Amino acid sequence: MQTVHQDHCKKLRDDLSTQETIKLIQEDCTSICDDSYQEFEDRQTLPPFYDEEKFKKGQEFYHKHVLAMFVAKLFGLLTVISTPTILKILTFTNMSSTPLTAYKRYLATVYHMCVWYDNDFKPGSKLWDSINKVKMMHCSASRRHCVAGGQRILQRDMGITQFGFMGFAILTPEKVGIHNATREELESFIHLWRVIGYIMGADDKYVSI
Repeated sequence: MQTVHQDHCKKLRDDLSTQETIKLIQEDCTSICDDSYQEFEDRQTLPPFYDEEKFKKGQEFYHKHVLAMFVAKLFGLLTVISTPTILKILTFTNMSSTPLTAYKRYLATVYHMCVWYDNDFKPGSKLWDSINKVKMMHCSASRRHCVAGGQRILQRDMGITQFGFMGFAILTPEKVGIHNATREELESFIHLWRVIGYIMGADDKYVSI
């Protein structure tokens, strides 16, 4: 039997098998996610697939399981910083080089994340402004790393990073403390992060891993 996550991803990527998607994530080192990618700049409106009711239900699902969500996100963080291309950019920014700078970085991350779970999603809202601020910080880090001779932020890195925020809550909910989640709740949570990924400039086939 397919899981909710598998069913949802099939709808998003009927042209890619699971094996092809895994290969894409593992091998694609050329698809960029910053302002050198045209759609990155174009995504200044709500995506055509946005469903306000489903987005709000995704937010409610987070609040219903908030402690378990933070456990899932901690595991997700370990996944993110274990990815070499992501770690290189994080190290380059020098914002996690001491306990104090790391504390400030991750406190700011938690702040933005809480805004995303607590506000209405529309142009000009606090949530919208927060996402675009993070998007511009990613873009700046990507450009500066490139100028210094490094790799720009990759689409696959955005996918892995997004997985860090929501993946374990979807794939292994009971193992992180989320019990009796309904199909509707899981689909709504996936939808929330699909919308956020879209505004961030990420391609569906990468962010829905």
